[in-house]
Amino acid sequence: MILRYLFIISLLSFVISGCKKKSEDKEAPKVTQIDGLGTLYEAIPEQSIIYWVGSSAGGSHNGSLKIKKSNLEINPHGQLLKGSFIIDMNSLTNLDITDAGEKKDLEDHLKDADFFATDSYPEADFIVTNIAPIIDSITNQFVKGDLNIKGISNPIEFKAQILATGNSALITVPEFTIDRTRWNINYKSSKILDIIKDELISDDIKISMKIVAAKKNVY
Repeated sequence: MILRYLFIISLLSFVISGCKKKSEDKEAPKVTQIDGLGTLYEAIPEQSIIYWVGSSAGGSHNGSLKIKKSNLEINPHGQLLKGSFIIDMNSLTNLDITDAGEKKDLEDHLKDADFFATDSYPEADFIVTNIAPIIDSITNQFVKGDLNIKGISNPIEFKAQILATGNSALITVPEFTIDRTRWNINYKSSKILDIIKDELISDDIKISMKIVAAKKNVY
């Protein structure tokens, strides 16, 4: 009889302890996990930047764009598993022209229908479709994805250095090149035969990125 009572008391203690632990776990902050593989991160817009360089027969200009929203899944080994981000096309800014009027003229022209038509297409987006590990002196992953500009989606690929430590991650993308005409941005393109050589604008746009991200916490 004594053994029976001891068994019942032990069982009750175990149940109470388990219920208490579940209650404590429910109240604790948690980090979103996907399929047990990775943790969700989100780019910090104020600390993340996309750089661009465009050139013509007369020289080149460079500037930046901001990331509006993102979802990045990174595993415990610092490898990007999935990713997507939205680019604010109205954030397009020139960085090399010092004259305020000339700077505004270029920015306004890049935002009009000759180039990115930001009134009609205020956002661009990129969705990762494939990631492969690589080893070189700078980068550790090869990223493929679909870049949507002006409602036109085309595949692109680039190398990236991805470092995840604690609650933050840094993604650095060295310079790579896209052909603007693939997104129907044909203003003064070399593919248009009747453009004077001195007025040509290169079809190539050079892109590089620095994305600072933080873990997305769920409470």
